[in-house]
Amino acid sequence: MEKGEPALARQAAAPEAMDEAALRKMMRDPRYWRSREPDFVKRVTDGFRRLTGG
Repeated sequence: MEKGEPALARQAAAPEAMDEAALRKMMRDPRYWRSREPDFVKRVTDGFRRLTGG
């Protein structure tokens, strides 16, 4: 590797691959809109951030 390149993690978990349809389906789940479970809402939010590059 050249200088300035990040090192590869040995035991990094691959991010869950989700497309927009899967995220919208998750938004219809009562855990997202009724009980607003923080972990579930974060998964949806992070998924949209990955899709939009944000």
